[in-house]
Amino acid sequence: MTKTKVLIALDGSAWSRQILTPIRRLLSTADHELLLLRVAELPKGIVGAPPRPIAAGWLSSMYENKHDLEYSLHPIYDSQQEANERSALETALLPDQQLLQRDGYVVSSFVRFGEPAQEIADLARCANVDIVAMATHGQTGLRHLLIGSVAEQVLDELTIPVLLIRPIERLQDQALSRPAHRRLTAVVPLDGSPVAEQALECATELALSIGARLVLAAVEPTAGDVGLAEVGVIPYWVMADHEAALVRLNEYLKQTAVRLTRMGLQVETRLSEGSPSEEILHISAVEQADLIIMTTHGRSGMKRLMLGSVAANVLQNAEVPVLLARAWTHGHKAPADTRYEAAQR
Repeated sequence: MTKTKVLIALDGSAWSRQILTPIRRLLSTADHELLLLRVAELPKGIVGAPPRPIAAGWLSSMYENKHDLEYSLHPIYDSQQEANERSALETALLPDQQLLQRDGYVVSSFVRFGEPAQEIADLARCANVDIVAMATHGQTGLRHLLIGSVAEQVLDELTIPVLLIRPIERLQDQALSRPAHRRLTAVVPLDGSPVAEQALECATELALSIGARLVLAAVEPTAGDVGLAEVGVIPYWVMADHEAALVRLNEYLKQTAVRLTRMGLQVETRLSEGSPSEEILHISAVEQADLIIMTTHGRSGMKRLMLGSVAANVLQNAEVPVLLARAWTHGHKAPADTRYEAAQR
């Protein structure tokens, strides 16, 4: 049986390693193969500055300091520096690789030099990865627009799902404090649209793999949110449309649950009214969810800042991992990359 490939992006920091906790909890060893990736800046060699004339018009010259002399006689070339840095980064990845291997995972480690988002996306394509997993600062608003986000760039580059976690304090303790016998729970927000329903593919695959309980959640904005605010009243036709929308959503959730139950899954439904992101987070907390699985349009930059994003708001405030499935039309699998030259350990 072909295993699902999961690319885990690390940067050497403690917060980036927090992604390992949900990986070990949510992904079965029998069905998942892990690839650890560390991306760093391409190191440069060290060559001493050439000797300079002692004074204007003098033919004699000398090195300004002993380091210039030493590195002129024994330069460290770019290739040497890269080899040394690669070896050091591979050694730094080894403890995490061994930890995951002791759990029973098949694990490979990779080191690449360049722009993090681009290198993550390139390796995901050429290794035919199914999921990318990483930690994110979860920044939003103007700060997010100005600083950018590796996670958002990866979402823009790839069509495969991306598992994201916003690092929080004592995540390890929170995860380990949950009863081991309790069935894992994944909340899947739906709105009746084909785009939102694309998240069900990831959800069903994961639930079948680890026996998770799926909670299908739908949120209808309150009538006040869709009314005529400047008038100060909610017209009858608005209320009628709102009630009809609730009925349609409820029926949709029931039909979807029946379909998934026939596949052998444990499925429950939750219908709520209010702000979509706030209600999704509320349902996640009440259900003690271990994961939120949802679709995102992958908006970025000024368009994202102006329009907002339910997925971004959920990620910004969620205390559990969020698996984002990029909305697609023609296919959800990233094409293979013929430039695959990374050495597998």
